[in-house]
Amino acid sequence: MDDNQVVTWSVLGVFLVKELWSLFKNSYKENTKALQETTLAITELKVELRHVHEKLAEMPRIKKDLDVAHNLIRDLRGSPQRGAQ
Repeated sequence: MDDNQVVTWSVLGVFLVKELWSLFKNSYKENTKALQETTLAITELKVELRHVHEKLAEMPRIKKDLDVAHNLIRDLRGSPQRGAQ
């Protein structure tokens, strides 16, 4: 190999290493950004699920109150009928 070929291969090698490093660095930045966005989305989902869970936790209490009210209404409707009979 003459000096020109050595210089050419050296420059090509340096350029290749530089490009590979740049590709790795950009890929790392993109992956980090995607990971941050995914983490944010998961956190938002957890908040939404907690909110839904809180709302659903009220349902048994509401059903119990509704059953009590229904029984009271049934008793009120039945009272005059019983007196009339």
